[in-house]
Amino acid sequence: MLMEEMIKAGVKLGLDKQLAERTVLVTARGAAMLAIERLKAGEKVDVLRQKVTSPNGTTEAALKVFAKYNFEQMVSDALAAAEKRSEELSGS
Repeated sequence: MLMEEMIKAGVKLGLDKQLAERTVLVTARGAAMLAIERLKAGEKVDVLRQKVTSPNGTTEAALKVFAKYNFEQMVSDALAAAEKRSEELSGS
């Protein structure tokens, strides 16, 4: 869902759909690869985020919007709901 919404936002900002899709997928892949590499080196994900967040940069601007809409709580609630449903489905 996050990638779908990022693609839609890219199109709203003027990218054609194919470019928006490619940009989002390449960005997600690059972020995941960097995170895996840094985790293997013993670095924590929050430290990596801080390193790639330039003061007053694009990532910081996006993070401020995530904070405004309580993204952390949304993710936590979504995972708790998925866990609960998993337990229901397994009969636990």
